[in-house]
Amino acid sequence: MYPPLTFQQSPFPMQTPSETPQRDTAAEDARLAKLEQQEPLRRLLRDVAAVKRERGITQAQMATEMEVSPRTLAEWLQGRRYPKGPGQAILRRWLSAYAPGCDT
Repeated sequence: MYPPLTFQQSPFPMQTPSETPQRDTAAEDARLAKLEQQEPLRRLLRDVAAVKRERGITQAQMATEMEVSPRTLAEWLQGRRYPKGPGQAILRRWLSAYAPGCDT
């Protein structure tokens, strides 16, 4: 009635374990090292955001207190940019003023 089914080779050949692409461990190590290096800065930003929430102020009010642009502060708090040395000093000074027990 119907012709017998025959095995057709797949257009997508299977990769054997020896053919799988090797990971670039040097690039992965560099990425992990960068993440570890940025951890204190991410912790500072989390602490600043927590104090902002506790005080119940807006980002605009916080930016005015810090004397920075609201856009710059938003970029920092949302993780799109990291503050350099002067910005980190501003954040630490603001944090020490409004959360004296915080030691960052």
